[in-house]
Amino acid sequence: MRFRYLAMGLVFAVLHVGCPQYEETDGGDTGTPPTAAEVRIAPASPAEGEALVASLVSQAWDADDDPISYLWSWTCDGQAEAGADGPEIDAGRTVEGQTWTVTVQSTDGELFGPPASDTVQIGPPPPPDMDGDGWDASEDCDDADASTYPGAPEVCDGVDNDCDGTLPQAEADLDGDGLMACEGDCDDNSSWTYPGAPEQCDGQDNDCDGTVDEDVDQDLDGDGHTACEGDCHEGEPLVYPGAEEICDGFDSDCDGVIPPEEADADSDGVAVCEGDCDDTDPLTWPGADELCDDVDNDCDGEVDEVVGEDGDGDGLTPCDGDCDDSSPQTYPGATETCDGTDNDCDGVNDPPDEPWYLDADSDTDGDPDVSVLDCAPPDGYVGNDADCDDSDPFMHGDDIDNDGYSPCGGDCDDFDDDLGPHMTEVICNGIDEDCDPSTPDAADYDADGFSFCEDCDDGAPYVYPGAFEACNDVDDDCDGQL
Repeated sequence: MRFRYLAMGLVFAVLHVGCPQYEETDGGDTGTPPTAAEVRIAPASPAEGEALVASLVSQAWDADDDPISYLWSWTCDGQAEAGADGPEIDAGRTVEGQTWTVTVQSTDGELFGPPASDTVQIGPPPPPDMDGDGWDASEDCDDADASTYPGAPEVCDGVDNDCDGTLPQAEADLDGDGLMACEGDCDDNSSWTYPGAPEQCDGQDNDCDGTVDEDVDQDLDGDGHTACEGDCHEGEPLVYPGAEEICDGFDSDCDGVIPPEEADADSDGVAVCEGDCDDTDPLTWPGADELCDDVDNDCDGEVDEVVGEDGDGDGLTPCDGDCDDSSPQTYPGATETCDGTDNDCDGVNDPPDEPWYLDADSDTDGDPDVSVLDCAPPDGYVGNDADCDDSDPFMHGDDIDNDGYSPCGGDCDDFDDDLGPHMTEVICNGIDEDCDPSTPDAADYDADGFSFCEDCDDGAPYVYPGAFEACNDVDDDCDGQL
């Protein structure tokens, strides 16, 4: 809070430059100067970020009854503060650790009274108000709850809302039943009494509805007994004190004991009186699956029936590990096939997937560029990728003539083992023995279109079979005549 005291008829804060002098001015005043005023800064212990307000706690007095005004100045850490010529310092200028001093001097317009001053030290910033209730953590007993602060109204929430250190008795759950007196607990000293509690045969209003022992002293199931008379299941006419015990898992006679034959000791859902032939084994009851354990699991008087028999004639029973005794193709050690079942009973269906390659030309070799993964070959696919041209059935990776070369390996006639890359070319027989067109059967040295095997002069380009016969004493057409 800022404080400012204004003296009636006085003028505040005139700008004064330089130091005041206690001497007469040119006005010729031969009177006395004013007395000193007394000044205080509020707050006395400011925090960082708080504004400072100086006020006069006692005013100056002038013996000549001259009007008095005041000159203000401030220093921060001993240094004059520029622009601080009034009684206030803005909040944005105060920082922790600073020392601020205000000086005020009275004047009657010609003479100056003694200066008066006050000094404060800027402390740390105040703690934050986390819940925005106007109280910081130094005073708020729960600064995360806006409904809790000093002087807050108490509400029925089990919290010290007004921060006085005391929880109202009406908000304490003295009996630990989960409800407070202010929530309607009509007896907070009894954990059996609260709104909604089951009514007991105790002469008390357990459910706090204003009625004592309602329902529990009535025979609701018509068995001649009320809950207050020992009926332990009011709502079941076959259950009451002295009733006959039947196989239902209930304490029919209300003696506090369920007969052992009605108990399901192994928690398999069937009691001894319901036919469980071994109530210590949760795998044994009427209708249970028969197991290979030399035990009558289904309580039919037979041991390991069915599971000890070979139902599909494959030589093995379920007790031998046959995982499907209805299929003769399924048993331990059977060949695994790609049929979606575990043929060999190893817990894994089908062989592992492997690549299969398209055989479009049906030459039994697949295209390495077209493949699928599966546990068996789809139609039109094979297990190798040896085909170099899947559009030509004569181009494949098989070596039919066993000469060490397949068509894809360069064999130009895979039905003749005398033709292939392993052979040496024989000249002038018209056969490409080495399957290499770059090594001709015979050379044409004169480039007349006929090899030396056909040309009668393979050094003369104008001499070859069928050439024009000229008058030159040369057999130009190679017919043996000039």
